[in-house]
Amino acid sequence: MTYLFKKGISKNGIPFLIALLFTNNCFADFSCDINYQNAHSELLELDYKSADVFIKLGKKINAENKLYVLLDSYTQFLKCVTADDNNSYLNFKQYKKVNLSAVADDTSSSIWKTYSLAEIHLQYAFCEAKFGSYLDAVSDINKAYDYLLKIKNRNPEFIPAKKCLGLLLALIGNVPDDYKWATNALGLKGDVTIGLKILGEAYLATQQKKEWNYIEAETLFYYAFATLNLSSNETELEKTYSSVKQKASTNPLLCYAASSIALKSGKNNDALFFLNCDEAKTHYTQFPYLIYLNGLAHLNKLDTTATSLFKNYLSAYKGQNYIKAAYRNIAWCYKVNNANELYAETMQEVLKHGSAKTDEDKQAEKDAKSTNVINIQLLKARLLFDGGYYSKALNALIEKPPANNLKTHKDLMEFEYRLARIYHKMNLTNKAIELYQYVYTSCKNYPYYFAANAALNLGLIHEQEKNFEKAAYYYQLAIELKNYEYKNSIQLKAKAGLSRVQKK
Repeated sequence: MTYLFKKGISKNGIPFLIALLFTNNCFADFSCDINYQNAHSELLELDYKSADVFIKLGKKINAENKLYVLLDSYTQFLKCVTADDNNSYLNFKQYKKVNLSAVADDTSSSIWKTYSLAEIHLQYAFCEAKFGSYLDAVSDINKAYDYLLKIKNRNPEFIPAKKCLGLLLALIGNVPDDYKWATNALGLKGDVTIGLKILGEAYLATQQKKEWNYIEAETLFYYAFATLNLSSNETELEKTYSSVKQKASTNPLLCYAASSIALKSGKNNDALFFLNCDEAKTHYTQFPYLIYLNGLAHLNKLDTTATSLFKNYLSAYKGQNYIKAAYRNIAWCYKVNNANELYAETMQEVLKHGSAKTDEDKQAEKDAKSTNVINIQLLKARLLFDGGYYSKALNALIEKPPANNLKTHKDLMEFEYRLARIYHKMNLTNKAIELYQYVYTSCKNYPYYFAANAALNLGLIHEQEKNFEKAAYYYQLAIELKNYEYKNSIQLKAKAGLSRVQKK
C-alpha cells in the first residue's frame, strides 16, 4: 500500500496532485516534491515497489529533477546494506560513477545538488568500509565531509545535511586507533558528543518543521545507531529507545534499531516482541540480520529453539558476517542442553565458514580454536545477564561454589567479572566497584576483555555519580589496554565517555 493511500488520498485525487505539482515550479533541477518525499518514506520502510511507483511518477512529471538520482542511489544502498552480501555490494558499486556524474554535471547552484553529492559519497563510504575497500571509503568520507561543511557555511539549518554531518562527525570522532592515520592525513576532525548533539537537533527539527517530516524516521534511525554504537551514555540511550520503540512495529529499520538497543540494554522481552511482530517477519528475507537478532533474544532466555532461528539465518543470508557467530551460538544451544558431542561438532563448523571481521565472529573463531572447555555455569549466567534476567543470572552463577567448578584462571576471573556486572545492574554499586577493581588488577595483563570492560564500567559509575575526574581516569585505563577481545567496541565507548567528562 503506498504512502498516499495510507494517508487517505484516493486514486481520484492523483490527477489533482499532478496538476498541483505542475503549478509549483516542479521543473526545477533539484525539487523536493511530494513524490520525492513519499518515495523516500517508502524506501525507509524497505517497500521498494511502492517507492518505485512514486519515483517513476516523479520522473514522468519532471525528467530533469536530479533528486531522483539520489533516490535511485538510496534504493541500491539500502538493498546493499540489508542484504549484506558481496553481489549486492558489487551491484551498488557499478552505479557509482553514473550516479555521481548525473548530479555533478548539472549546472544548478541548488543546495540540494551539494547535498546529493554528499549523501551519495556517504552511502558509498559506508558500504566500502563494510566490505573492506578502506581507501575508497576514506576518499568518499573526505568528499562528503567537504560538501557538508560547504552546506553548513551556506545554510547551517538545512536539516538533510545536518543529519549527515552529525552522523559523520560522530563516526570520525570514534575512528579506531588502527585507522586514525587516514583521518589525520586528511585533516578530518570529529567529535562524538558534538556529532550526537547535531543529530539530536536535526531529529527535533524533523518533528517540528513540516517540510522535514519525511526524514524523521531516517534521522531517528541515524541517531539511534550512533547512540547505541558510539556512545556509552546509558541515559541518552534510554531516551533514544523511548522514541524508537514507538515506531518499531511499523518500520523494519527502526525495528532493527529498537531490538538492537533492547538487546544491549537487558530488555530481552522487548526485543522478542519487536522481532516477532508482523513488520519484522515480512522483511526477514531481505533483511536476514533480523533473524539472527531473534535467535540471540531466544538464546538469552536459554530457549534453545534459537537453534532453528540461527539455522534459518545461515540459510537466508548470502554474505560472510555473523556466520561464525551463528554456528557458535548454535553450539551454545547444544551446550545448554548438555548435548556435548553436538556442541563439539558444531564448534568445528565455526572454523569452516564465514569470515572473522566483526568482533562477534572474531570471538567465535577464537572460542572454536581454544582448547579450554566452556563452563556451562558461566555460559548460562552470561546469557541470562545479557537478556536482563539478573536474578536468574545470579542464581546460575552461584549454584555451585567456584572452587569446585572453575578450573582455569580465565574461568575464575570471568566468575568475578560476571558477578560485578550483575551487582552493577542490580544497583549494588559498592560491591560492583570492589569487584571491577579486582578484575581490572587481576586481568590487565591477560588477553581477556574483562579488565577493559571493568575499567569502562567503573568510568560509567563515576560519571553517573558526577565524579568526572575518576571517570576520566578509568576511561583512560580502558583506552590504554591493548590486545584483548572486543577491543574496538570497548575502546569506542571509552573514548566517547572520556570526551563527555572532559567537557564537564
